Amino acid sequence: MKILKLSLASLIIAGSLSAYSGHTQDADDGIETLSDQEQTLPAMPRISGPITIIRPAALVFTTFDTDRDYHVTRAEALLGARDAFDRADKDGNGRVSLFELEDWRVAALGSLDALPGNLNFDTDYNNQVFAEEFETALLDLFDRHDEDADATLKHAELMTILEVPRRKAPEKERQTDQECLDQIQRSRKRF
Repeated sequence: MKILKLSLASLIIAGSLSAYSGHTQDADDGIETLSDQEQTLPAMPRISGPITIIRPAALVFTTFDTDRDYHVTRAEALLGARDAFDRADKDGNGRVSLFELEDWRVAALGSLDALPGNLNFDTDYNNQVFAEEFETALLDLFDRHDEDADATLKHAELMTILEVPRRKAPEKERQTDQECLDQIQRSRKRF
């Protein structure tokens, strides 16, 4: 009797789990699959114009704009870098561990994949970043983005605009099957 109750309870639980959120599970292979409705993706529109990409550094440098004039001067960048170091140094020991640096990069740049990477900061490879290294990394990034070298970053310098290449029109129409066969036979005769 206990076995029957246990089996009945198992069937009820298994049935409710398989009905959970529209997912189904194949009994043979144990692989969970999505229902047809969940598998359908909306059609993506074709991009026909330029694409504007915001560089990850823009997320940091725009926070350094203390006077809110949409320009970041080198002095603002230095003050911002010092403030960013203090924020990254969670334990206040005067250095940023690689764990603290990764946490800061996720918070400030939006992703661990965004540049600058850990090696841009830890240039002596000792697994800790001091204030001078941190500031140097951010000011080097500032200089690389300052395209006109005027010691001021404009928002336009923090963006990349990519043009979508246009597809070339075919030079001539495709050959018919018979024309292809004729061309193959002509080329065989040459050998």
